[in-house]
Amino acid sequence: MDATYSIRRVEPGDLQRLHEIREAAFKPVFRSFRRLLGEEIADIAIASEEREQWEYLDRICGPDSDREVYVVKQGSEIIAFCALA
Repeated sequence: MDATYSIRRVEPGDLQRLHEIREAAFKPVFRSFRRLLGEEIADIAIASEEREQWEYLDRICGPDSDREVYVVKQGSEIIAFCALA
């Protein structure tokens, strides 16, 4: 893999990749919550949290956002992102 890194502002076409990164980062967290709470309770207690994360990322990457979102690329692949307020 190319070891060249770059940082740039988010672009509309980046959003799907950012969701993939967000989902991968929080997958173990939500898995742990489900294990602690049990599937039946977790479906009620945290289902909205997963959806809200999705919506929040969409919102902060939107054109009217008060956040500055940047992506980190290794070569041509987006590997991370951050939002500044």
